[in-house]
Amino acid sequence: MTSRQLCNVSEKVASAYQSQLTSFLTDQRNIAKLISFLTSLGLTVTMGNNNMLFPIITGATGYALTTSILKALKDTKDFSLEYKRQLIRGSQEYHNCVDLYDSLVEDIAHFFRYLNLKDSLDIGLFYQCLLYNGFLSYNGDFNYHKYNYDGGICPEIYGARISSGTGVCRHIATNLKDIYEKMGFTASYLSVGGAKSTWVSNVKTRIMPSSINHAVVCVKDTYGKYIIDPTWEKVATFDNDDKFAHIIGNTEKDSRYVIGYTTLINRRHLLNYDSYVGVRKSPSAILDTRDVNQSYEFIMSVFYSQRSRILDFYQYISRKLEQISFYEQKIANYHDVDQVSNLVLTKQRF
Repeated sequence: MTSRQLCNVSEKVASAYQSQLTSFLTDQRNIAKLISFLTSLGLTVTMGNNNMLFPIITGATGYALTTSILKALKDTKDFSLEYKRQLIRGSQEYHNCVDLYDSLVEDIAHFFRYLNLKDSLDIGLFYQCLLYNGFLSYNGDFNYHKYNYDGGICPEIYGARISSGTGVCRHIATNLKDIYEKMGFTASYLSVGGAKSTWVSNVKTRIMPSSINHAVVCVKDTYGKYIIDPTWEKVATFDNDDKFAHIIGNTEKDSRYVIGYTTLINRRHLLNYDSYVGVRKSPSAILDTRDVNQSYEFIMSVFYSQRSRILDFYQYISRKLEQISFYEQKIANYHDVDQVSNLVLTKQRF
């Protein structure tokens, strides 16, 4: 696909959607169900109240027909989404964005090594420090933003959104995960939700998967696996059953993450299975508030002492950040970006 054709993706997908939906709806099985429903409906009208069997049959055939139509709509939507993803991945803009983003992640990983950042906790906290002070965005600023429309359906470039200066948890978590992997760590995107250590909370989080709508990173180091939440700047360690994770240093008693393993599998396009299996099989790390505080003190000393080198590095990657933002915007076609006042992170600028 040429660069020019990227503008025609929506038109192609709409056309494919209509033809595929027609094919699903006119499948022989659906036609048979329609005939059965109309036949039973006709017999029900003809017999009136003289025979209750036909209304029951009509209800059953009507349910079967409705189920088939709903399935056809869902299957068509899934087909269209995957087709759109395929078209986008064939565009020059996509390849430009992927190449530039991969190069950027390599640059960041190399810079972290240069600063002698070796521990995954130090890396995660230093990443947050750079991110929220604008050193990973082309405009020198970063804020948590939601989008009225976001057509970004290629999860492998979710992290590229960071270059624009805005993003939500899935973009931030993916970006950090990609950096971890470049540095040789096993890391995985995880879906989580907030939970309390109560019976009601446990039941609620299991029967309401929609509440598991936040993205974090699970990373494995030599001392085990743990969660780092770069969006809300939290670190958490897993409970014994790995279904929950306790937030280190949280002032709110018994506040935890519930891990949406099944939710995550259902969102398989967000997942690298090798990394996911790797972190799930690993023992949990033993970390406490002192470990997090020591790491924070260390990265802040690095941040201040290496300020000039950080500025030089930002100048080095700034053009690349701008190019990535340009291509990712064209691919995702997000617009009407509104700052969400109750979600925007309040950050101290160093």
